[in-house]
Amino acid sequence: MTYFLPSFSTCFLLLPSLYVAAQGGDTTTTADTMRYMQLDDVVVESRYYRKYNPSTISSALRIQTPLLEMPQNIQVISLDALKDQMSYNLNENVTRNISGTVREELHNMVSPDIYSRGGYINPQRNGVDLRPLLKGPVGDDIAIIESIEFIKGPSGFMTAMSDPAGSYNIITKKPNGIQRNTVKMSYGSFRLFRAEADLSGAFDDKKRFQYRINLMGMSSKGFIQFDKKERLLIAPSVKYNFKDGSSVTVEYIYQYMNNMLLSEAQISPYGYATLPVDFAISDPITQPYQANDHQVYLSYEKQLNNTWAFTTKLANIHNEYQGNIYWVYAKNDSTPDILDRYYVYDGVRYNTFSAQAYL
Repeated sequence: MTYFLPSFSTCFLLLPSLYVAAQGGDTTTTADTMRYMQLDDVVVESRYYRKYNPSTISSALRIQTPLLEMPQNIQVISLDALKDQMSYNLNENVTRNISGTVREELHNMVSPDIYSRGGYINPQRNGVDLRPLLKGPVGDDIAIIESIEFIKGPSGFMTAMSDPAGSYNIITKKPNGIQRNTVKMSYGSFRLFRAEADLSGAFDDKKRFQYRINLMGMSSKGFIQFDKKERLLIAPSVKYNFKDGSSVTVEYIYQYMNNMLLSEAQISPYGYATLPVDFAISDPITQPYQANDHQVYLSYEKQLNNTWAFTTKLANIHNEYQGNIYWVYAKNDSTPDILDRYYVYDGVRYNTFSAQAYL
């Protein structure tokens, strides 16, 4: 990472354990032996630099300027960072990587509900804006995410519907021609069991016809009684590279979610951590909250020359969720030991079709 210091003609560097490479400048020594160096720029290097700090963004944002030279504040979370943090879906840990963002946990098991700079930022998938959705899209599983791009501030260069607070874009895994088969299994607290597979390669020796298949299954209990969570992911994709340098890619992603609770929250008039461990506002005989998410992407890319490229994309995203949920809506002032709740059936269905073409 390069830090430019245009407004300081002289700066003092205290280097206890960090390697710094300085280009240019003079050194002087004062009477109190304090050493000063006048620098043009400072380069801070780390072995985690390339792993956790990508220097480029995806073509889905339609900007290919290096991040440090871009007049827009864009931060990218790499897949390596998400893996090392053991995140399982977009609702876990993601906002901790981006300064100035916060999650609202109203729909904790469904949508990330991410806020930044005082507003609800637009969710996007491969450049397709999903802002009009009531609860937002289902929080994507890490098994299908290649990277996450956070755009801070106006992102009108993507869609005119964008919120001034910004947006975030999910880049899904696509065929890359690399022959690699990865299988991972996890087991943890609250009867967590998870298995995932990432299979990629090519059907021919010239690697023109490429494929990638991502699979995931997960189930777990929770710290609240009667809580149960299940998730399923099936995501095949293929890509064909033509002789003239153009390519066509087809992706299908299916995500299934089955949760007993829409949000893991218990409310007590006596304050935090005053309820017993086996307390629950839900009931095991109620219908779980379920979601089915279908995504289809078709993209064609043509490299016209070393400078210009043409891209056209079609996308169709269909999502529906329904189920029964309990909410505690108020404190019972006359009898605080009575917890007033109400029973709600909630159902949402939407379909988003997008067509894009750009140079």
